[in-house]
Amino acid sequence: CARLAVQLRDSTRVRAILSAMAMPTLQRARSALDAMVSSSGMDNSGVAASQMEAASQVLSSCLGVLREIIRFCDEPPKGSGDVHILSDVLTAAWPLLNDISSQQCCR
Repeated sequence: CARLAVQLRDSTRVRAILSAMAMPTLQRARSALDAMVSSSGMDNSGVAASQMEAASQVLSSCLGVLREIIRFCDEPPKGSGDVHILSDVLTAAWPLLNDISSQQCCR
């Protein structure tokens, strides 16, 4: 979908499509991170380890989807004043990425 979307000439429409593609993934990644943080605060039970493993797999998968969306969008904006087509996606992703980098359970 990202490969097809970047072929459109209307950069505003491309930004909207990419955002619509990325938002559910970012929400799922946020939920997975929240589950990891809550699981890391639990005692070292098998349940906590299982929840941590499942949540880390979901988070990893979501980051892979985000990588694929970004992968096809590396061309510079067409005009010097244009906003990059990934600006909305990266603006939404930045707080999540920052939180991931600051969590001990993600290191």
